[in-house]
Amino acid sequence: IKDNFKNIIIFIFILLLFFIGQQVYSFFNNQKILKLSILYEEAKNTNSENQFLKDMKNISEDKGFYSYMAKLEIINSKVKNKNYNESYEDYVILLNDSNLNNLYKTSISINASYNLLNQIDNTKILNLLSYVDQDIDSFAGYYLEILYLLYNSENDKKNIQITYDQIMNNENIHPSIKNRVKKINDFEKYK
Repeated sequence: IKDNFKNIIIFIFILLLFFIGQQVYSFFNNQKILKLSILYEEAKNTNSENQFLKDMKNISEDKGFYSYMAKLEIINSKVKNKNYNESYEDYVILLNDSNLNNLYKTSISINASYNLLNQIDNTKILNLLSYVDQDIDSFAGYYLEILYLLYNSENDKKNIQITYDQIMNNENIHPSIKNRVKKINDFEKYK
């Protein structure tokens, strides 16, 4: 009975140490996230572009949510400064991150395509669109709208009509997207 009692005490002690270790890890992890969120907000509120980029670069080297946000801020700064090819390369690096799930990759891909549309070669836009998860219905309209705009810029009449029909006949696509595409289609048809 003494041996069993001793084993039970050791087991409870180890379990208690494990629980305390979990709590300490959780506390320090939460503190790190809090610190990054404060740094991120301070960087967003700075008036110096150089300081902003320096702070975002530091945050982006960490792992986690704010790292991705900082990387997107750096890319947006490059887009704003018309460094489109650098932006494209950074988007591709970000999209190839294996830690990002398909929802985030799809969202980033759609955003990148809109940001760089008519600024870089259409094959690069198509490459960005290759990261879109076709199983996520909520992005189908944006995906098809970008394709429609690409085909329109290339004056590819056949694919313009096919994509236009896909957009208009898909009940899951938001009416605002349908209206935008319809206006462009009507304008192109009657100009």
